[in-house]
Amino acid sequence: MESVAVKEIAVDHAGHLLVRPETAGPDFQYVYRAGAGVQWDAKVGAFVAAEPHRWTAVELLPHIMRIVREELGISLTLTAQSRWANLTERQQAALRRALEGGTDAG
Repeated sequence: MESVAVKEIAVDHAGHLLVRPETAGPDFQYVYRAGAGVQWDAKVGAFVAAEPHRWTAVELLPHIMRIVREELGISLTLTAQSRWANLTERQQAALRRALEGGTDAG
């Protein structure tokens, strides 16, 4: 399985959770085929949760990472260089715990 570092995790102005990898692959656009509410937005270079108000960010982040792993065979990996944008320290800590615990909404 290919591993790709996460460049940034952010929430945009509309409340969408964005997971921006260091590099983008041509197959990223096909993630939508799973019908799991995750899509690739080439304009912002990020995986995006299609329904931000249906789940919390703590539920969405592990879900996005699981769908990318299952559908594309890519393990998105947080690194010391991964940035956080528009998320409080408390939200960041909750997201890290969710990833460590394997919390998944789907």
